[in-house]
Amino acid sequence: MLQIKCKLGIEGILTDTSIWRHAPGKEEQEGAQIDFLTDRNDHSINVCEIKFYKDQFVIDKNYAGELNKKINVCRKAPEL
Repeated sequence: MLQIKCKLGIEGILTDTSIWRHAPGKEEQEGAQIDFLTDRNDHSINVCEIKFYKDQFVIDKNYAGELNKKINVCRKAPEL
């Protein structure tokens, strides 16, 4: 995790880093998982989606929509 924090330029900031998952309840329709969530002491949160591909990975309009859905579920979730 330190390598990722260094690449983000936040190695000197106190953080709480984890994987985040929310399973939908009876009245909710969507769950979500975030691969690398960093809650920073400077009142910021980094959300990282981790993928492994041999070739370059391009975020298209559909995938950007999926990421936005995950972030919205995370914002609304009672766990945070």
